Amino acid sequence: VDAQARELGVALVSVLARFDGHTRRHTAALERVRAGRGEWLDAPDRDSCQIVWIQFHEDLLATLSIPRGTDG
Repeated sequence: VDAQARELGVALVSVLARFDGHTRRHTAALERVRAGRGEWLDAPDRDSCQIVWIQFHEDLLATLSIPRGTDG
């Protein structure tokens, strides 16, 4: 999943540079998880994998003008 997310990030960055931050932050969080720091998977108080994914998803919805909750 991480490799696919990075591929998607690269494709998005080629069109909208602001998506680069999501990819870099997710990779950094995942590296910490892999190093044994499990709190970086879903902690709400840092740029954890979960928080970055939520923000990435929100950014995609806003970019595509899809109202939240309708992307089924």
